Amino acid sequence: MNLTDRDTKIDQITKQMEQKQTMILKKVDELKQSKKENPLLEEVYSDYANYVKQTKRDVTNAFKGLHKYISSLEVKKEEQKEKLRDLNEIKKELRKIK
Repeated sequence: MNLTDRDTKIDQITKQMEQKQTMILKKVDELKQSKKENPLLEEVYSDYANYVKQTKRDVTNAFKGLHKYISSLEVKKEEQKEKLRDLNEIKKELRKIK
């Protein structure tokens, strides 16, 4: 995956996250309003708030993992380039010997 494709994919994921965050915030506001009208919703609101917090933690951890993975791929790519340069140098040396 080249950098342009990667950046495009990251932009798409970011937009999706922003849309989901907006939707979740809207639902939380609706639930707050309903909670004022119906005290029995207090427990539902509390459970939902805990769910949202846990989901946010999970998403954050997933993104940290993705970032670490992408970074490791970039390092490996650089290592491969370096090894290829070394092999080309060895090849040149061998051609000189013949």
